[in-house]
Amino acid sequence: MRVEHVPMATLRDWLTGPGIRLDLGYFTVRLTTKIRQFAPQFQFMYGRHQVIDAPGIDDYWIALKYPLGLRRYFGRQVQGYIDGRAAFLPLGAEAALAMWESCLNWCISTSGPSYLLIHAAVLERNGKGIIFPGQSGSGKSTLCAALVASGWRLFSDEIAIIDPADGSLLPVPRPISVKNESIAIVRRLFGDGELSPVFAGMPKGDIAYLRPPASAVARARETAMPAFVVSPTFVAGLPIRSVPLRLTEAFKLIVDNSMNYSGTLRKGFDTVTRLVESCPAYGMSYGNLEDAIRFIEGLCENDHASGPLASELNQDYYRQIHCAAK
Repeated sequence: MRVEHVPMATLRDWLTGPGIRLDLGYFTVRLTTKIRQFAPQFQFMYGRHQVIDAPGIDDYWIALKYPLGLRRYFGRQVQGYIDGRAAFLPLGAEAALAMWESCLNWCISTSGPSYLLIHAAVLERNGKGIIFPGQSGSGKSTLCAALVASGWRLFSDEIAIIDPADGSLLPVPRPISVKNESIAIVRRLFGDGELSPVFAGMPKGDIAYLRPPASAVARARETAMPAFVVSPTFVAGLPIRSVPLRLTEAFKLIVDNSMNYSGTLRKGFDTVTRLVESCPAYGMSYGNLEDAIRFIEGLCENDHASGPLASELNQDYYRQIHCAAK
């Protein structure tokens, strides 16, 4: 059963009682809360996801609660709890959806060394996955939303998950977070019918969420192989520019944006090495979304050869990086 098919009264009963078990493809999350205004927001954003109605072991348990202690006297607030422990500073109760998204990001980004995790947006078309590594403010989420509007399949706008076993990308399609000026851009692309309310005054400014397309959610267990790495930087009014990255530059880009590289040891090194050896990498600065989309689609339409074998990324280089302290 999909979340959107659960009657609101039933959904609230589940949330206030044993919780709802949400299928995110490669992760299962149990959610509980007694904050009434959260249920409609959650059902709208995650309506296309499946409810798991069988008992089982969850990867994470997230609870959204009203804070205890003195904070309860400063207006209604929401506090996120991950596996029973408080996470993040409380927000106004009306921003419970933003708290849920923050908790979920933290859970996935700290899920251990089984996968290589990169702070990046990921999309796919015609079997070709593209990774957009970048820090907050680089424009990757806005570009991600624009590509989704152009027919690309959403994997994630926050975290690239790479399986070291075969180098494949694992999808976890969730709402796309758009901030500040980007909200108006995404609203023009999708209209109001796909966006959450705007949560003003968040730590990173105003935030709204774009719900994931039904087609992306339905294919949440279909992996893809990465074909390109593109590091985007939005600069208003700037003509588009791109530069191919050398293997060592691409390696550093992935490692700098990885959330768990240091904990993956040799497995992580081999995974990054295979990625940069097989996928051409580019730095891209742009001031116009249409230009950026044309560049990305041009990469996929042309049969670009993979980069040359990385003689730099050999056993000696691994030892230099990881064994210098010995």
